[in-house]
Amino acid sequence: MAKRRQGARRVRKLSLPSFSLPRIPMPRLALNFWGVVLCALMGLFGSAAVIASQHLLGDFEVSRIEVEGDLLHLRPGQVKGRLEDLLLNQRSASDLKDIRSLLLIQPWISEARVRRTWPDGLQIEIIEQRPQARWNQTQFLGMQGDLFEPIKQPMVALPRLFGPEGSENLVFERHQAWATELANLGLELQETRLDPDLGWSLITASGLQIDLGRLELDQRMQRFATAWRKRISTTPDVAKVDLRYRHGLALTLEAQNNG
Repeated sequence: MAKRRQGARRVRKLSLPSFSLPRIPMPRLALNFWGVVLCALMGLFGSAAVIASQHLLGDFEVSRIEVEGDLLHLRPGQVKGRLEDLLLNQRSASDLKDIRSLLLIQPWISEARVRRTWPDGLQIEIIEQRPQARWNQTQFLGMQGDLFEPIKQPMVALPRLFGPEGSENLVFERHQAWATELANLGLELQETRLDPDLGWSLITASGLQIDLGRLELDQRMQRFATAWRKRISTTPDVAKVDLRYRHGLALTLEAQNNG
């Protein structure tokens, strides 16, 4: 038995390699949950802060008003005076746009920019109207083609324009074009008038009246320029040139014009 056991083949035992599943980190649900809650609270707090800030911006005590701008016809005190009764030393919930609208009621103010300065001030930048021409005696044509009527009429030399309501920009454009053409002839255009029935009439600084009518305006102005260079400029006492003819013109002398 002993010999047989010694001659027998030994059976080799196979050992399997050890194997373990990798560890998967488990999410910290509790921490993530409280993080979401914290973010939500911060968002709500931030919204509340924005709302509170907006409320305070619309409801503050104004005790100082600064006025800036290149002013010729207005004084800073006049601008402040329009606002002090409403704003100065009292709590006001007025929006800055409302303050701007209040300023634009002033005829001489073309544009206004309003902003708050910390902690209790308003800074106002004024762009003043620069009149381009007089319109129908009492009004003035502004920089943007808008009409305004100041209580006190400025003593400035401006072109005089006349016409029906709503035609101010057309009259001004025509005036500028004809002023350039007449300047080439040595004439200064002071007045342009549009009459719905009679058409266009011009008056120069020397008092010469030029009637163009309603039709063929460019051709008639060319006809005047030609006649002026050839004859009219050397004709004494010419008071009016009437171009409302198909191929010619008529002159009125000063003596005839006076009766």
